[in-house]
Amino acid sequence: MKRSVLHWCLAVCVLVSCGGTLPVTAAPTSALAGCATTEPVFRLVPGHFDFCVARKLWSSGDYRGAEKMLLQAARWADKNAQLALGVAYFTGAGLEHDRPLGLAWLALACERGNAVLQPTCDQYRTQATPQEQQAAQVRLARLSPVYADRVAAPRADRRYQKEAALMRGNPAYGGACIAGIDLIVQANFNSDPPTDADGCGLGSQMRTARILDVLHDDYFEGWNGKVQVGAPQSHPD
Repeated sequence: MKRSVLHWCLAVCVLVSCGGTLPVTAAPTSALAGCATTEPVFRLVPGHFDFCVARKLWSSGDYRGAEKMLLQAARWADKNAQLALGVAYFTGAGLEHDRPLGLAWLALACERGNAVLQPTCDQYRTQATPQEQQAAQVRLARLSPVYADRVAAPRADRRYQKEAALMRGNPAYGGACIAGIDLIVQANFNSDPPTDADGCGLGSQMRTARILDVLHDDYFEGWNGKVQVGAPQSHPD
């Protein structure tokens, strides 16, 4: 029963990062077509790549393997991965049952005030005791030097900018499909879905630079380069 909670969390994460339409009870594998694990995606947004691998591992019952990949994704400032870790630890869904640790991860996941993720963070925060809230601050202080946006987002952005510059300068990508990327950014365009068997129809219709820009904006939405993580409290309206 507890593991279904993380299935729900991972389904919500798909809605955020992949433009998917999973029902909240669906297992992660039900929308793998919208979760790209191609070489260009790994180069540009390794956090998203690692998160997708984690979904596959979780679906197969390899919870420890999924935890490892979620931690890697979290290091690349992937807020969906941080949210999944928070829910898993708080509820004991497949991983160690550690509510303060879960609260710390939820604070990281919601440090940008994402309107979709925030209700989940608030839901579990309100279930915590004052003692758990206090213990969460200790855990948060330990996680922040590696996983907080002030460190992890610039790390991910440097990786993205380096690889995107190489792709923009490579004739092989000019005007052509970048496999897997249009699956992520498709929802950001007023365009018909891809019709090609490999899902590359949208990419072939748009300039590579524009696709890369939208992918960047989607992944780093809410980050302004100056975000600081505070107490795991509700985001103000």
